Amino acid sequence: MADRMTERKKLFAHCVTGQESVLMHGNRRIGKSWILATFEDDANGNLGQPFRVVRFDAQGASNEDVFFRGIANELAQLSFKQGAVAAMKTWFKGLWTGSSSSDTIDRTLTTVDSYGRVRQTLKSMEGESLHLVILVDEIAVFCLRLLRLDEDKKTNQLDIFLSQLRDLRLKYKNARWILTGSIGLHWVAKRGGVSGALNDLKILHVKPFDPDDARKFLDTYTVSSRVITPYLFSDDAFDWIVTNYGMLSAWGLMGG
Repeated sequence: MADRMTERKKLFAHCVTGQESVLMHGNRRIGKSWILATFEDDANGNLGQPFRVVRFDAQGASNEDVFFRGIANELAQLSFKQGAVAAMKTWFKGLWTGSSSSDTIDRTLTTVDSYGRVRQTLKSMEGESLHLVILVDEIAVFCLRLLRLDEDKKTNQLDIFLSQLRDLRLKYKNARWILTGSIGLHWVAKRGGVSGALNDLKILHVKPFDPDDARKFLDTYTVSSRVITPYLFSDDAFDWIVTNYGMLSAWGLMGG
């Protein structure tokens, strides 16, 4: 468990065989973001079958347009086949009236609505031999921000966003979405009255380290010189720290 291999293998196997997207649940600082980072390495051959992988941290997004723009920008950096790029340009050209120059179409790609960009990119990838995995960190924090805006301004941004995200998950089967949420995405959705938008997600629970796992974790990073300062703890003291602070203690001690 020190390397989270159990969770990593479950996540990877689901992306190979499953049709549902995944929501990773767990308390803060127990390793969800770390699992996302290692998944990129796993998808590049560590666990076998490769995927196309993009990753986006939703914590800093201020609204749904910023969120989808971030996803669209990450997708744009993938080395798509020329056919996918051509399909995107053809679709955007149909939205725009005026000069049909390539430069103008390219400029349109940066100004059209970001949700439309994501939708058309995923559509253009249908039939690709490699599955796409979209990693989204801290989506629950972002959804809580939308909920608070809705409550303050009497809007329905959370409903619109979760509905759009669900439609992307259900319509484009070549893509798997892996989401993380430390504060409880289902709680946020329930408070906003939109719990149904999450029914398609498979839940993967991430547990905190126990004392033995924390020791293994620190030993691994000590060997690789990631732990700068040596620590001297009695067994009881170390167990108390890990029991009370969980994964946070292992990361904190690793930083020296």
